[in-house]
Amino acid sequence: MSAEDKRLVYRLASGIQEFTNIPPEDGVNNFVIEGEIRESRTMTDMAIAIFPEITGHSIAAVATSPEMKAETAAFYSRILKLNLSERVKNEDVPDIPSLRGISESRSQLNGWPIIALTFAKYEESGEDVTVLYMVNGISAATALEQLQEMLRERLAKLQ
Repeated sequence: MSAEDKRLVYRLASGIQEFTNIPPEDGVNNFVIEGEIRESRTMTDMAIAIFPEITGHSIAAVATSPEMKAETAAFYSRILKLNLSERVKNEDVPDIPSLRGISESRSQLNGWPIIALTFAKYEESGEDVTVLYMVNGISAATALEQLQEMLRERLAKLQ
């Protein structure tokens, strides 16, 4: 990996980390879509995110451990099979295009994604948890759908 590639991965990983630490009251909603809901910090093993760009959106996957890099294809497959639980569907927020536009601009200025999905473990128990994050103005249903659609497009280009 070139030095430039390493800087890019670091920038993307930092953006995802900052984004996933923003609470709902400051503009980022999150839903546990696999695993138990706990009041505990998580340690991310793998994250995939959609970043806003001037001419569209780009998708980035970041593995935070060497073991996870080898599992990227399995995670892609797992993401494509994810569904929202009834709990998430009932708690979901609506899509609000005007708010989404403002939130996307803020993310672009700060180097943050607009949607992120993390595969993580709770620090205290080590239990697995999958969390979906999205800026205000994007529903969980739309966020997961857009992530899966972009991932399908990426996989089609690789074949």
